[in-house]
Amino acid sequence: RTVNRTKAQLASDLRAAITREAQSYSNPNGLPADVNVTVEKLHLATIVDRVVAGTSYAESTISVVDAADGSVIIAPTKVKGNEETLRGFGSLGAAGAVQNASVETDYKNAIDGYAKALIASIAASQ
Repeated sequence: RTVNRTKAQLASDLRAAITREAQSYSNPNGLPADVNVTVEKLHLATIVDRVVAGTSYAESTISVVDAADGSVIIAPTKVKGNEETLRGFGSLGAAGAVQNASVETDYKNAIDGYAKALIASIAASQ
């Protein structure tokens, strides 16, 4: 499926989601760092895939560097995050998948799920 977004809009949406998610981990006395994200794939699952428990996801390579001198804090690492919409099995699961099938909602859920996976990966690396 496709969503009507430019690469700049995708970058902006990702930045906003990652920033929101990172706020709970932010330490004002900590080391200022830059998180570099290179998105390799954004997959929005089809309705048929969603019924069979497929999910939409984003894949990327990330790194974290010291904001002042660029030294590596976390070396390039692959991160994959998916939407966090839970579905049941059978007709209820299918109904839920179809009901939540809006490509805009799916896009937002995939971005938000990816941001959570990214920040969890960074937190686990510390």
